[in-house]
Amino acid sequence: MVRLRVVAEDGRTATQRATALHEARAKPEALEQLVAVLEPLREGVAMLEEPLEGQAKQAKVPDELWALLDRAYAALDRYLGHLLHAAEVDPTCGPRCSACCTDLPPVLPIEALRMVRALRQRGDASVRLQRSVGLARAFQQVLVAQFGGEVSAAVDFTDPRYRAAQLIWRRLGHPCPVLGDDGNCTAYASRPLSCRAHIHVEDPGHCEPSSPRFTEVERPPLWGHPREAEVEVLLAKLGKLLDLPAVPNLQWGLARLHDHPSGRG
Repeated sequence: MVRLRVVAEDGRTATQRATALHEARAKPEALEQLVAVLEPLREGVAMLEEPLEGQAKQAKVPDELWALLDRAYAALDRYLGHLLHAAEVDPTCGPRCSACCTDLPPVLPIEALRMVRALRQRGDASVRLQRSVGLARAFQQVLVAQFGGEVSAAVDFTDPRYRAAQLIWRRLGHPCPVLGDDGNCTAYASRPLSCRAHIHVEDPGHCEPSSPRFTEVERPPLWGHPREAEVEVLLAKLGKLLDLPAVPNLQWGLARLHDHPSGRG
């Protein structure tokens, strides 16, 4: 894995960085940028809730919805970038740093389907999607050991047993099926919210489970303010309106939705 620079010590504590991000969220320009994220998502929900009169329920996601999602995620990147700039938080994350890509990032169903659609446009789509099936099955076995029985895709990823299974999984070191051999994400533009908001300000080596600081490393709270919750609510609603099945993480989502008709473009 490629290592990046270590950010120069700025003298702030983790609490001070978190406070700076909180203050940045409250500024008018940040609020305006968050609205730019929410507007296309609201449009998408309205479009699915009010189909044209006499129109049957669509078997595929309409192209207009994918365009709205592209707008929303582009605005999301601008919003997150603005918060980092305003709070003067300089992440060590960057191109070809794949230190956290053995994790199981939580996703919403519409995000998993969007990633499937992006992968389907690649020549190695079948290999990567099949790899996701194998990884999802392997992780399910880890979950079964933690829960003491069968588990469903509706498992609560905040459950301590799920978190324990996630830590065990990370220590196994399986790379994300979307990760390229060069350390770059092969569907970067379609990565989910959890990947976009995951930042790190220490040596990227500490993102790996072998690091003694793995469980203590500082990850500033770039996402999770109550004001931002509507983004996730709307993304979840899009999945429900499209009758997409529940998925707890990216690998499981790719495996469960890899043959969904809407993922074929």
